[in-house]
Amino acid sequence: MKKILSLLLVVAMVFVSGCGAATESQSLSQQSAESSNGEAPKEAESDNAAAYTGGAYELVFASNTGDTAFSNSAYGQAILKFIEETEKRSNGEIKITLYKGGALGSTVAELVGGVQQGSFEFTNWTTANLGEYTDAFMPFNIPFLFSDASQIHKLVDSELGEEMIQQVIDDTGMRILVWLDIGFRHMTNSKHPITSPDDVKGLKIRVQSDIYQIAAIEALGASATSIAYSELYAALQQKVVDGQENPLQNIMDTALYEVQNYLTLTSHIYGQGVLLMGNTQFESMSEEARQVLLDSAAVAQRFCREKSSAVENSLLETLKEKMEVTELSAEELEVFAKTAQTAWDKIAADFGQDALDRVVTIVEN
Repeated sequence: MKKILSLLLVVAMVFVSGCGAATESQSLSQQSAESSNGEAPKEAESDNAAAYTGGAYELVFASNTGDTAFSNSAYGQAILKFIEETEKRSNGEIKITLYKGGALGSTVAELVGGVQQGSFEFTNWTTANLGEYTDAFMPFNIPFLFSDASQIHKLVDSELGEEMIQQVIDDTGMRILVWLDIGFRHMTNSKHPITSPDDVKGLKIRVQSDIYQIAAIEALGASATSIAYSELYAALQQKVVDGQENPLQNIMDTALYEVQNYLTLTSHIYGQGVLLMGNTQFESMSEEARQVLLDSAAVAQRFCREKSSAVENSLLETLKEKMEVTELSAEELEVFAKTAQTAWDKIAADFGQDALDRVVTIVEN
């Protein structure tokens, strides 16, 4: 009866929204088998899929991610891989229907709320947009901390990463199944090339609504303005702001190169995403079904990590044909990092110097 009501609720939400949606049909701490050198966990063998006896489930995945990102991005393809693996490993008994492009909700409140209320089981979002629900993702907001993706992997695969997962469960009632690599965030603008913090001074830059990322941009001398991502293109086109900062994937997918002339690879923040499932829904499933989800999550996470670098390189080469791209040297990036130090001071004040030092030690060792 509960499953029927859940499905009826989803149908009602689709009708009200007026949107026809296209559908596609680990303990995570060591997500099935975490390796000691920080590599992505290896997936469990799926040879026993035919013998699956964990029960049948009809689950719903509601996402704000659009068709382009699902087709072209590493994280979008990883979500599809998770769905595919789940159905394969359960011999088709666990079916996940994906509603893309905001068909069941387009805002954080709608998608997170939908999972928390049990309207659907899964969603995905970036950690920076979940700050009002949990402060577990503080480490991802430290500017100029990470120099490559392997350091992010080291962090989420560590004991601290496990603590973050548990804190998200405690704070939100949602479980992280997959850490999704989105890529470094970089600055663009319509005024001039940026090669030093002095070039940032006086620019009006759109940022995410995260107080630490705002602090970092303001420390560089810019005026930071929070604008909804859906309104960003128009804001740049109408000169409401001079520039913005986003991963290469977002710059490409939303054609920001049409309204921005200059791209500087500042790599100031690493964009981290998460695939979330309602923990109540997860715990209500059979042990065998839960293991299928965890094993499928491990496959998706490994896929995302292996795919992301090649995707980033391809995106950069394409954007070089559309914008003037400035690649900063290690020495130039160090100047940016020192200028943004006040953001580190704010994080230390809010979370404690010991917490900040612990993150830095994990990343740098």
